[in-house]
Amino acid sequence: MKKIFLPIFLLISSITFAQSPCVPGTLTTTGNSYILPDAITNFKEACVNEYYEQLVYMKVPKDTTLGFVSATIDSFVISKNVTGMPAGLMVEGVPGILAASPSNPKTNFERMKIKGDSLACLKISGIIATSNTPGNYNLIIPIRAYMKIGGVLPLDSAINLSTYSINVKPTGTCFPASISNLEKYSFDLIGNSPNPFSGNTTISFQSAVNKNYDLKIMSATGAVVYSEKVKSQVGMNYINIDGSKLSSGMYMILLNDDKNRLTQKMQVK
Repeated sequence: MKKIFLPIFLLISSITFAQSPCVPGTLTTTGNSYILPDAITNFKEACVNEYYEQLVYMKVPKDTTLGFVSATIDSFVISKNVTGMPAGLMVEGVPGILAASPSNPKTNFERMKIKGDSLACLKISGIIATSNTPGNYNLIIPIRAYMKIGGVLPLDSAINLSTYSINVKPTGTCFPASISNLEKYSFDLIGNSPNPFSGNTTISFQSAVNKNYDLKIMSATGAVVYSEKVKSQVGMNYINIDGSKLSSGMYMILLNDDKNRLTQKMQVK
């Protein structure tokens, strides 16, 4: 994102470009259910006084098994009140956030209700407030699962999802999200986070249009170690990379459309 010392109108422009729509099913994986990114990839890092955005994609299962008994999922309810979240961030969702209903303690909070066997996404975004001390912020996301055992007996199960965290860094130490490349090429390669890394990392790029891109990762010797065809959405795009089989050293990320190519360096520990 733009540093705070840049002109205000450029800061506003960079935030406008960075904001991404929360569209269920944009990021998927195989299986009866999922939450992406997973606990290994985790949320991307943030910087004090800079814009932050993290999209979470979910698929609620149609049914599950409790021991030897089958259960049909009616819905998942996710609370908007995420504990441990850095100041300045807000939570949005698709389907939308429901208003609190004081008549029942199970509904007396802002929440997102996801029906069984359906897709949803959660968006955490905003400017990381200057009151936040750099460090790791562990998040707790309250979830209630409503189901019927054997299709008849109702069951209400409350859990806290505590596998995610946001690493807040000092101002100016995150990857800058310049708008210059967007003006020239209609896309901009931000880089990968975390960097350096071992295991998994996430490559981020911005696109002003829906378009197909070629993504490659090359070693210091010029060998292509990873290649993927990427279809972008307007705004920020995230590509999770499993680098567990890559040797330690410097690599080059290459992202190109049919006319232009942008590069960024990444390091494997």
